[in-house]
Amino acid sequence: MSQRTPIGPFFVATTLAASLAFGASATAQVAAAAGTTGTPASYKAQAKTAEPFTTPSDALAYAAELLSANQPVRAQATLRAYNATDLAVRMSDDEASRFFRLIRRTEKAVAEANPIDVSLERAELALSTDSFVEAERHAEAVIASASASNAQKASAEALLSVVEGRRTALNAKLPSLLEEANASFDRGDYDRAAAVTSRLRRAGLTMADAHRASFMSLAGRVTEMEIALGRSLDDGADVLLGAMAPTRDRGAWMAGAAVHSQPEDDMGPMQAEPMQSDMADDMASDDDMDSDDPVQMAFVQEADRLLSEANAAFEERRLNDARRRYQQVLEPAYRAHLSADEIALAERRLADSRVALRESPGPTGDVIGQVQVGRDLARQRLRAEFTNQFERAEQLAVEGDFAQARELASQARLTLSRGRQILNESEYADLEVRVENLFATIEAGEQRRAVREAEERTRLLEKRQEEAELAQRTERSRRISELLDRIYVLQQEHNYQKALEEVEQLLFIDPNNTAGKLLRDVLRDTLLFRTYSDATNDLRRGLAALSVDNAEAMVPSPDLIRYPDDWVDITERRDGGLQYTEPAINRAVIATLDNTRLPVDFQDATIENVLTFVSSFANLDMDVDWQSLEDIGIDRDTTVSLRLTNVPLRVALEKSLEKASDPGVPAGWTVRDGVLTIASDEVIREDTILEIYDIQDLLFEVPDYDNPPNFDLNTIFNQAGQGGGGGGQSPFQINQQQPDELDRETLVDELRDIIVANVDPDGWEDGGGTTGTITEYNGTFIVTNTPANHRAVSGLLRRLRSVRNLQINLESRFLVVAEDFFEQIGFDLDIYFGANTNEFQNAQLFDPSLTLANFFNFGAPIPGNTLPAVDGPETSRLGIRQGVTGSVDQFGGPITQPINAPGTQGDNFSPIGAPQNSLGLTQALGAGSAFAGEVLGVAPALGVVGRFMDDIQVDFLVEATQADRRSVQLTAPRLTFTNGQRAHISVATQQSIVTGATPVVAAGSVAFTPTLGVANSGAQLRVHGVVSADRRYVNLNLSVILSSLDFDSNSGAPTAVPVTGAAGGVGGGAGAGTAAVTITTPEASISFIETSVSVPDQGTLLLGGQRIVNEIEVETGVPILSKIPIINRFFSNRLETKEEQTLLVLIKPTIIIQNEEEERNFPGLLDAQGID
Repeated sequence: MSQRTPIGPFFVATTLAASLAFGASATAQVAAAAGTTGTPASYKAQAKTAEPFTTPSDALAYAAELLSANQPVRAQATLRAYNATDLAVRMSDDEASRFFRLIRRTEKAVAEANPIDVSLERAELALSTDSFVEAERHAEAVIASASASNAQKASAEALLSVVEGRRTALNAKLPSLLEEANASFDRGDYDRAAAVTSRLRRAGLTMADAHRASFMSLAGRVTEMEIALGRSLDDGADVLLGAMAPTRDRGAWMAGAAVHSQPEDDMGPMQAEPMQSDMADDMASDDDMDSDDPVQMAFVQEADRLLSEANAAFEERRLNDARRRYQQVLEPAYRAHLSADEIALAERRLADSRVALRESPGPTGDVIGQVQVGRDLARQRLRAEFTNQFERAEQLAVEGDFAQARELASQARLTLSRGRQILNESEYADLEVRVENLFATIEAGEQRRAVREAEERTRLLEKRQEEAELAQRTERSRRISELLDRIYVLQQEHNYQKALEEVEQLLFIDPNNTAGKLLRDVLRDTLLFRTYSDATNDLRRGLAALSVDNAEAMVPSPDLIRYPDDWVDITERRDGGLQYTEPAINRAVIATLDNTRLPVDFQDATIENVLTFVSSFANLDMDVDWQSLEDIGIDRDTTVSLRLTNVPLRVALEKSLEKASDPGVPAGWTVRDGVLTIASDEVIREDTILEIYDIQDLLFEVPDYDNPPNFDLNTIFNQAGQGGGGGGQSPFQINQQQPDELDRETLVDELRDIIVANVDPDGWEDGGGTTGTITEYNGTFIVTNTPANHRAVSGLLRRLRSVRNLQINLESRFLVVAEDFFEQIGFDLDIYFGANTNEFQNAQLFDPSLTLANFFNFGAPIPGNTLPAVDGPETSRLGIRQGVTGSVDQFGGPITQPINAPGTQGDNFSPIGAPQNSLGLTQALGAGSAFAGEVLGVAPALGVVGRFMDDIQVDFLVEATQADRRSVQLTAPRLTFTNGQRAHISVATQQSIVTGATPVVAAGSVAFTPTLGVANSGAQLRVHGVVSADRRYVNLNLSVILSSLDFDSNSGAPTAVPVTGAAGGVGGGAGAGTAAVTITTPEASISFIETSVSVPDQGTLLLGGQRIVNEIEVETGVPILSKIPIINRFFSNRLETKEEQTLLVLIKPTIIIQNEEEERNFPGLLDAQGID
């Protein structure tokens, strides 16, 4: 049987069962149309409930039941459909044997059954699957058969009536079916689309032009999809279609011809033939077969299979397959297991197949009989072909397809002419007349149609013109409406530019459209406003973005080197610059040679075996130039002895080549296009390439910076004294004295000499070699040499750069930690006696504001008091005042009055004062500390002041203060410089000061020209650093300065010195002039360290520092009283202050290696660029 793509048993079995169940319904319709009642006995089996087969036994049982009900055609269809499902694969041996036996029975039953009944059954089966064309042809064949009974013809006519009704119903569903099929195809359900297409094709519907075009398009798409998928779609429908196809004259049926009523076995009139055996005999033969041995059973099953496949192929008009299988089944091995009827049927069909294929029928039968059979077959084929063409032409003429009808009529005429020799004259003449009449009918129909078409064209032209005008107006209105809707949507989306374009289109369609004109003006104004608004917003965003950039620029980076985010892209775009880069495929081979390590023990091994070992061990492609090796004395049998322990494969290869070759004419290797090539050194050197190397960075000299700003005041004043003026180097002045730099040509020559001396010294043409050349042009070396030497040159330059590009980042830290403490609790108690004396009482008469304390001066003299005193002026002594000054009088001046001496006003004693000043003494003595001076310069933390006055005046003062201050000051200048360079960094504040003055004298006048200098304060770091060879330590020569200037000295020394000058007058000193200038003398505090150290990379070293502690304790009091317990607190004061200051100078060097930093930030980037 033909090979098909297996489909699910549920689909086929369900479809078949549904079709068979529908067959019972169709039979009932046929019986009703024929005027009978009930279901004929022959169709009882198909009236059972249709259920899908789930096991092979179910399908076989159902087929056997149909066969027992005298429905061999349906049984045959069931078995063939079943054989196309997955159930057939799961059959056991017994089930397979039963299947082949049922196949034989059904085919035998079909062959022996009444052809009229077979045609009726096939018509009903075709009707059940909507194969209306097939059902009509089988029914028409029954009606046309002379041997059919009236009942059979009535059944056939009833079938035709049912077909017509079913076709009408299906035609009503045609649009929805086509829509469903196209939708199924679009969503990928191709089998469903193919099933609908197959159903419509089998139905033979008369379609309108639009439906026909849709159907043909769908059918074409299904066919293209079958070709694309490589399988047939709608397999289930195909299986059923093969089962339902008419057994008789299948080839004509496939071509669309009417089915004839003659049986295919003898091509004679259709007549009933008695069955050669009944079902009981078949069952008995089955039982006998079951009792045979397994070998015979296998032959029987194979014979049944071959005969079944041959019959199926013959019925489907696959004549080549049928002929081949009939020949197989008639071979002696299988022929013995066939019945006589089966053998006769096989021989007849074999002969028919050969005749149809135009082959010799073979030795079967007598020659005359065979010839007669051949002529009969040819005549029948001719009639069938002619009838098919004629009837199809008639049908097409009726349908109005005159061109196709004329073509088929011409084919019928050609067929008739070709068969004139096998037809009698009368039959030929009748058929010829029919053909001519058909041509006349076609011509008349064409003329009528031409007239109708001319009239129809005129009418259609007028109608189309009207419709076109209406459509144009409608389309214009629709387009304008759509544009207005679109403009509204664009306005809602704020897409005013696009909306304006749509308005322009609207006005192009209708230039006088009022809404369009209004919208155009509105949109133009809106667009202009939006443009201005967008520009304003862009300005704000731009300013905001600029602010963000400024803020980001202020963020300090914690990294020593910060690469841009797109550094990988930058690196890939630059592609390594002007330097040699080995192709990736070659780098892989070289990396394998360098990274593969192995022990080597070659004892008198041939060089060929050594090279083979290297190639296979590293899995490398190797090309050995034996010709060049033989020219230098190395052949395949040259022996090598080498023993090494765990060395790279490159070393093993090079050592082996060294031992195998003469030192004067060595062998070498290179890598070309990923292939390791072994050849003589002379051949290797012939493979040269040109590369360009950028060397400008190696010609760039790094200067030393040795003249930093000066922080020494002495130097500044010395420069002023020498007339220099402006001492102290400004950081913004560049006046460096650099050593003489080498000229560019000398640097180029030195670099060229380094390359020539270290890379293949004997190979350069400048040294007498023949391999390499090197030329300098505009800061580049143009080098021609072998790839190996290019790798060496590139590696040498890369190493020079790696050494040159070493940098050191040095962070110095000046850490000043200060801790200050102050504490004071002070009492001041002053007592005055004599408030009732006449002197005090009389003084108060003039000035009531006076107190006893006004009569005494125990502190500094009162400036401006010039009252006379008996024993000298008041300003020259302490004690009792000679006069007192009180409040303001009515004239706005103070009231000043003398103090009378004791005894002049009746009293012998003056007021007596007993003040104390231990608190003042304590504060004065403690003010020597800067921190204590700051605390004492402000109000105390707590102060209590009071006065009691009766006949005794008591003044008291209590002060309590405690202060604690801690401060940490960090100055951390950082400097990055090139390895071996002298550099410095100064973070300084510059102050202009007057360091001297030059007098300018003229007649009667004098002036000074000040000399200005610059004083620097801050931190300075001067360094000369070198990285150790192992890249682990940094050797440093350091000079560290921390300086501060004080223009308000706490030491008591003046910070500004006035200088005065005078010039003599004219004529006895008249007109003499004077002038003054102030010389600035600030106080400088300098911490200075110079040393040489070695510090580990990223380590921290304490260079030095100092610690200053200033501690003051002061206690003052009244003798004796300050020693008496309890009351001593009223006559003594105590102050305690302490200042601690610690200076630490630390340094932290960090070695910056560019490759390490790049690999840390972008792992794998260097490997991808082929950089070691």
